Amino acid sequence: MSPQVEAVEAGDDCISKLPDDILSLILSFLTMRDAVKTRLLSRRWRFLSPFTPQLKFDILSVFGKSSDSQNSSKFLMAVNQFLRSYTGPKIDTFRLTYRLGYESASHIDGWINFASEMESKTISLDFEFGFDSGIERYDFPCHLLPYDTKTSSLKHLHLASCTFTPSPDYAKRLISLRTLYLCHVPLSQCHLDTIISTCLNLKCFKLYCCPVPETLRIFGPSSGLESFKISCNGYLKIELNSLENLNFFEFVGHAKELTFIGLPALRKAYFKFFNRMWSGTLYMYMKLAKDLPQLEILSVVLFPFEGVPVSDSVSPLRNLKELVLYNYLSNYDLFRIVPLIDAVPALQKLYLTLHYSTCDQFNRAKVGSKQPHLELKELEISGCVGRSCEMEFITYLLDNCIALKVMSVRRDRKKYLGDGRWTNDGITRGELNLEVLRDMLLQQMVNSCIEIIDTNMLVMKLE
Repeated sequence: MSPQVEAVEAGDDCISKLPDDILSLILSFLTMRDAVKTRLLSRRWRFLSPFTPQLKFDILSVFGKSSDSQNSSKFLMAVNQFLRSYTGPKIDTFRLTYRLGYESASHIDGWINFASEMESKTISLDFEFGFDSGIERYDFPCHLLPYDTKTSSLKHLHLASCTFTPSPDYAKRLISLRTLYLCHVPLSQCHLDTIISTCLNLKCFKLYCCPVPETLRIFGPSSGLESFKISCNGYLKIELNSLENLNFFEFVGHAKELTFIGLPALRKAYFKFFNRMWSGTLYMYMKLAKDLPQLEILSVVLFPFEGVPVSDSVSPLRNLKELVLYNYLSNYDLFRIVPLIDAVPALQKLYLTLHYSTCDQFNRAKVGSKQPHLELKELEISGCVGRSCEMEFITYLLDNCIALKVMSVRRDRKKYLGDGRWTNDGITRGELNLEVLRDMLLQQMVNSCIEIIDTNMLVMKLE
């Protein structure tokens, strides 16, 4: 009998004889709850900590499937116990997701101190209150962050369901930040001014469902901000002014007025308007080209109250090279989209998603038989269900996109990922027969290579 087998039969703990590094590695594969339990088994394990770049505290990691998941006292005790005995290496991320308020401030302050001492690059705190206004919320303590801004490791701060009231003095401790994400965090104009004027290294700033002033101004002549994203519920007047490095803007919500001044680097934008007055089509026709003539990539979500008549005096988006149109419209004549394309003479890539059923009553005569799009090389139409209007629209585009190199027709739809990025959801819709479409296209485009990719997509390459 081998010594190892004899040790097991004798009840010896072979695992505990492994080196500390191996035991710490084993702990890193466990949840926080299981790691704490394991460390209580013997003195040998008690002072070991898992090797992990992230510390994550939430219901699952602390309670597992226990019925105590809403017991905040036990949650506080468990996190405190874990952090007091932590002897592991520095951590990259400290993440907390649990329903806690101002009454737990002393504990949370201690955790932020711990994260700072461990030189965390990311601090993420989500207190899960959402729109619940009956709770006194935790106020994030900027004064607890390291004062030495040259050596501060904090690069990313994510706060949800708390308050954030940086004063000019303490906000200087945020100067190392690269990204700031605030969700359900009320902000005044004064707080916004402080953030922009003191966080000079901030590259990405995102506001999601944050109560903000009706008139919101982001003014940053000294700011390095490159990306600003806002998704809020109120009717807003927004002014972006003197942000020389801003290259991406994303807006989702209700807009009373948008003003853009001094944004020479802005090349990419995403708009999703919820209110009738500021529909995506109207804004594109009447104001966007004048506000942001330098745009090169634009995504616009079209809603059911769209269908704005096109004026002959529309200012073209002369520098736009890529256009994404996400169509929420039902019973919509696809040929009403054509003027949007005509207003973009340098367009090279067009991605069109049909969300609901389009009508079979279309009027191709309104757009004429020949309006060549000289630069359009790549076309994707997703969400096709096989209606006759879709086939007619595809035929029109093939007739008029004389420089077209690749066309894709998909039965699934695009899905927005944020930051101007899209993907396809892979869900088949409708009864579009890709084989029938392929035969139709081969008759029209003889010098082409057409391939059906799995069950969702047809790709045509033109010679």
